[in-house]
Amino acid sequence: MGRAVVILLLAVLIGLVCVEALPYGKESSVMSLTDNDFVEKVFATQKVTIVEFYAPWCGHCKSLAPHYEKAAENLKGIIQVAAIDCDQHKGAAGQFGIKGFPTIKVFGAELEPDTKKKGAFIKTPTDYNGPRTAKGIVDYALSLLHARYIQKVTSSNVESILDFNNTKLSPPGAPRVLLFTNKKESSNLYKSLSMEYKGRAVFGEVRDKEKALLETYSITTFPQVLILTGNQPEPIRFDKSINYDNLHAFIEGHALPNQLKAKPAGSSAGGKQKSDKKATPPPPPPPPEKIELVELLKQEDFEKNCLEKKGICVISFLPSNTSDPEGLASYLKVLQGLVDGGKFGFRWLWVDGELYSAFKDGFVPNADLPRLVAYSPAKKRLTLFTSSFTTSNIESFLERVMTGRAQSVAVEKTPFLPAEPLPKPTPLPIEEDLDE
Repeated sequence: MGRAVVILLLAVLIGLVCVEALPYGKESSVMSLTDNDFVEKVFATQKVTIVEFYAPWCGHCKSLAPHYEKAAENLKGIIQVAAIDCDQHKGAAGQFGIKGFPTIKVFGAELEPDTKKKGAFIKTPTDYNGPRTAKGIVDYALSLLHARYIQKVTSSNVESILDFNNTKLSPPGAPRVLLFTNKKESSNLYKSLSMEYKGRAVFGEVRDKEKALLETYSITTFPQVLILTGNQPEPIRFDKSINYDNLHAFIEGHALPNQLKAKPAGSSAGGKQKSDKKATPPPPPPPPEKIELVELLKQEDFEKNCLEKKGICVISFLPSNTSDPEGLASYLKVLQGLVDGGKFGFRWLWVDGELYSAFKDGFVPNADLPRLVAYSPAKKRLTLFTSSFTTSNIESFLERVMTGRAQSVAVEKTPFLPAEPLPKPTPLPIEEDLDE
């Protein structure tokens, strides 16, 4: 009798251990899904996602659990590995025609318009019929990654790839993520990130043989990751250990907004809604700030139009209207043409470099006029324009600034613009020689 009780207790304990493996716990690398968050976590991302549809009582599901957990650990950050309890969440099981357990379906990175819901996107899954082992799942998942969205950056194509208005690569303004590497093949992590951020950032790789580019960006060790944006004078350097969480946070801070997140409130697997209340549409985005050519006349102008803003200010120091009216008019015409062209999202400022010579000297001491600088108030760094004052020269200069290929210098103390120009010293009168 005692032996039978022991056997019975052991059987119960073994059963409890098996049951505890499902559902996957909070500490698991497997992401648990529900009917309510399935759309957001699977459809509102361009990451490849593997989903196991299971039932807690299913013996084959319990046998798969340790292999599936190990696969999730090996794929962490590269492929989303998820699972959904179909006893608790029947909507997803019905939507995808689940007939038995466990069923593993793979949702690729590519999205397609939902024909049943205007403005929404879906993914068409495929069944995974490979080995129910960690290695089999990992090998199959990694085979879905590709490098089609990674640009091979060389000295001959860098101008085109770093052109923020190049709509062949991405929407205007998308940042450029550059990986400097001595590896011949793209890593699975970099492939995955390039797929996840398609349309939000442009990914490029610079091989160690591109000596000129390594020198331009001061690369001496590998791997190195930089981000270039259209409103920063210098590349933004990634300075943490390379893993998915760190890189994702770094890129997310500069990437274009994720439009896939803007889905109707309450949408879920199976087409059900969390609430019967009509979703309130999000407020319209604010209109883009109008870019104008602003004359600086006092410190308040400088603060309002440059120091209190993000990004780069383009400041031109021009001759006075009294000393060179034709020159001033021609320089202002060049600047206004650049502003109207809308190619650069900078703020355009100009100041009388003769009347406000002390302000000018704070940026470019003892420089002749006209002078132009690209100034980052956040970083207190400026890049000096040294060519002749023409549209093409200034455009070329600002393109180098945008792509981080222009040398900048530190500004130790931000110059102050007085409310009134400092009076020029009155020259001493020339005494006449009465003896002549």
